[in-house]
Amino acid sequence: MQNLLFQARNGIFGLTIILALAVLGLSAHWSQLTVEAGFFVDFEGIGLAASVLTIFALSIFLVVGIVRKNAMITIIGVELPTLVILSGLFLAEGIVTSGLGQETWPEGCDSFFLNSVQMQICRQFMALKGISFAIFGIRAEHFRSECSGSYILTSDSGPSKYLFRWNYGRNRLEGSLWRIWV
Repeated sequence: MQNLLFQARNGIFGLTIILALAVLGLSAHWSQLTVEAGFFVDFEGIGLAASVLTIFALSIFLVVGIVRKNAMITIIGVELPTLVILSGLFLAEGIVTSGLGQETWPEGCDSFFLNSVQMQICRQFMALKGISFAIFGIRAEHFRSECSGSYILTSDSGPSKYLFRWNYGRNRLEGSLWRIWV
């Protein structure tokens, strides 16, 4: 059971690193365009900082998690506060890009109103906003599951699935089985 939780944690961290690489690339591209034009927008700095810190921190957490087993105090004391801060940065990135996107492109990325270069810029901007909110959502769900216990869905040979609640404190399945009919 612990192995499944460990694999889920590593999968979530890996997905977050991949998405943070996308945010890093988009933010760096936007920074290059705006610095050449003579200005710098605040969402670029937030995106660069959040993605670099995420890639750095989650890479360390992945290595430490593989090397050191049964490090629950490390997870609670170090990982969770770090992940909350990183989630807040990505939430701020999403909010700032959302507000700026409404001001810049109130009708959205519509080809009727924009030429091809403006469409490309608009789509990159909307992708940056979407990825930032996706990372925040993934981090928020992971934080919720870390704090309250993870929910694992396993299948039976019959037409139903059982939902188990894993309790970290007692290292055993807690409560009763709930039958979910599909």
